[in-house]
Amino acid sequence: MEGTVSFFSFQDGVGSITGSDGKAYMFSRSNSRSPYSLKSGACVLFEADGQIAKNVRLATDGDSSWKNSESVNIWHIWPDFDRFTKTDIERHLNRSIWLFAPLSVFSILLAMCLMYAQLLQMAILFIISSLILILYYILVGRFRNRIAASGFSVLMIISFIGSLIQGQYAALFNLWVSIYSINLARATFVYYEKRKEYMASLLKHL
Repeated sequence: MEGTVSFFSFQDGVGSITGSDGKAYMFSRSNSRSPYSLKSGACVLFEADGQIAKNVRLATDGDSSWKNSESVNIWHIWPDFDRFTKTDIERHLNRSIWLFAPLSVFSILLAMCLMYAQLLQMAILFIISSLILILYYILVGRFRNRIAASGFSVLMIISFIGSLIQGQYAALFNLWVSIYSINLARATFVYYEKRKEYMASLLKHL
């Protein structure tokens, strides 16, 4: 249900919402997803349980189920991260392990096969690639490092252009990884903007 916050006392942790049906619903800080962003006049979505409002969230956050389903979809070409909450972006970055873990394992297995065939130089190259993927996930997926995300995106774009010029079949795969890495870089920048907004709203109530 949609509604408008009539009042919210951050100190007491309680507030009231006027629902779209004209009725008043009470809620507490524990029933809100964004307690630091709520204020009088804010448009919210909530679930009515009698005269109690539960799962209160800002209407601008959108439908959480839609966002979660999009954030888990690593095949999405261009997600609208501005519509995601800070938590959703964190979840999206954490799930990048589903791409980088298989790629790292594949690189290590391929390197072992090359070492068995005594192609040491190529084996070392794939081992380095797997280490880069693991490091990238740590820096971006866990620490949300914008520099690492941007650098890897540039590296993958260069790799795509190189494979495209040489007419390799890997060009299509490199294109997809390039787009996905660009999206991760976008997510890190939006994440820092969301975190700044969150910290600013938190400081207002201290």
